[in-house]
Amino acid sequence: MVKFVGANQEYGMVEAPTVDALFDQSKQQYHELLQRANGLPRDTISTIFIFSLPQLLCNHPEFVQMLDNKALEAVLRVVVLDEIHLHVQQGTSFRKEIHELRPIFFDRIFDKRRGKLHQKIIFATDTLYR
Repeated sequence: MVKFVGANQEYGMVEAPTVDALFDQSKQQYHELLQRANGLPRDTISTIFIFSLPQLLCNHPEFVQMLDNKALEAVLRVVVLDEIHLHVQQGTSFRKEIHELRPIFFDRIFDKRRGKLHQKIIFATDTLYR
């Protein structure tokens, strides 16, 4: 089952696809998502919350390119890296893809030489300790 949530509203559309599931189960839906995201104009009233594992970003340059394009157009607003507590606790031994994301994703998206940055990064964890 592909995890995909969407809603059409009077003031725009909201989507929340899990890209990994789309890619694994329906390459057509994955490519349709890329097309919709690539087609979002700067003054869009639509929102796409894209959920992805670091592995997908590392292994699919077309997806990173789409995000990079949206960053340049000031359409990409927020990048969230979840489960950051695991990276902090386990250091470089945890998910080598997180380290691989720096040159292929983070250095490009958050390059200050591009001018004003419109996107923010959020490091998240929902693990609580007593």
